Amino acid sequence: SISSTRANTSSSSNSSSLSLTEESSNGAPSPPTLASKKSRCITARQARSVLANAFLRNINDVMKTEKDPSNCGGLDFRRLFMGNSGDCGSQKLACLLLYFEACGSILEDTEDDDRVITFERIRYLPSRMDSLVKDMRGEKGKHSCGRFIGDGVHLHSGPMESPPRPAGAFVNFANPNFGYGKCIPSATQEEIMQMCCPEFNVGMLFIGKMGDDEVVNVCSVRRFCQYSGFLDSFMCKGLVPHLDRAASLETVMTMDACTYSHFSKKMIQRDICKAYHCFREYALDSLGLTAESSIPHQQYPIISTGKWGCGVFGGRPAHKLVQQACAANLAGVDLQFSTFHNDDGCSKVLAALQSRRLKADDVLPLLYNGTDYEHFFANIVGDEKKIRVSVYPPDH
Repeated sequence: SISSTRANTSSSSNSSSLSLTEESSNGAPSPPTLASKKSRCITARQARSVLANAFLRNINDVMKTEKDPSNCGGLDFRRLFMGNSGDCGSQKLACLLLYFEACGSILEDTEDDDRVITFERIRYLPSRMDSLVKDMRGEKGKHSCGRFIGDGVHLHSGPMESPPRPAGAFVNFANPNFGYGKCIPSATQEEIMQMCCPEFNVGMLFIGKMGDDEVVNVCSVRRFCQYSGFLDSFMCKGLVPHLDRAASLETVMTMDACTYSHFSKKMIQRDICKAYHCFREYALDSLGLTAESSIPHQQYPIISTGKWGCGVFGGRPAHKLVQQACAANLAGVDLQFSTFHNDDGCSKVLAALQSRRLKADDVLPLLYNGTDYEHFFANIVGDEKKIRVSVYPPDH
């Protein structure tokens, strides 16, 4: 029960290593385009204690001065209890209750109690993309940007949670305020993820609003719930099968996209840098490499993503696909990109990239010179009649 969970774990939460410790990406001073990060670690047991107390309304919003006033509230679930016309609040509560039930009946008093969840707040100096490309190429051209843009990027029409190739990381289409800053009866992509992976929400106790030069990776969170629908049609669909297996663990990449001037060079560079630093830190962490390392061939980590920066953010899917493909190329990762039943020009743009065999040096000017979507599309695709679009891989 929630009460017993609180009683059994509240004392251990006080002894948690919750102090923010800063670590560089490697032992030596980081080059100006690389990141430094501050990490905060908690165990799954401690996360459960925090969320149980939040469910009982014992948690204050201690970060309210560090985020936008409209996003204050923190770990306060009362608005979910109040309900709304679309029943979204009760469906989100169902996810939380299933989380507590699964912890008590499946995971509590197992080795999963000591699983370490790490919140990595990654900060980097703003850099021009040409400098980033030069740094990642290395003196002998040995780094991951030796691949062509679009290599390792695969489209599928299914949900991000079920890519054809299993992914160890999941892109959160984030609000700049971590976790939206509060819990409301709404079901955007980020808000759904928060209910399916409740441990993520503990970060609202020590992360406020992200700057234009920072992102957050949350490592080793467990996905507990399945769902269907989106926004008003969101429904909790029960626990993830085989919950106790490692396959239900993932890194959640929290990176906010711009909401205006999408075709300006400043915003394109901003968003590619956001994606790059999330992707690169994940690649290095997952392979146990240092910041100066190149990613071994055939070992590119796989990330599940999709129409990041679109919808309410105002971006165009194909445009954001190219930005993420550039970031993935520089970072040394593969992408499973969900178009979620609406291609929006993504297959034509990806096919053009793959057929033209372009490097980052070639693609960036094409992005910068695209003053609007039509101009961008023409820059990338050129003569559509010469582009052969591949059939999507089978969805799971």
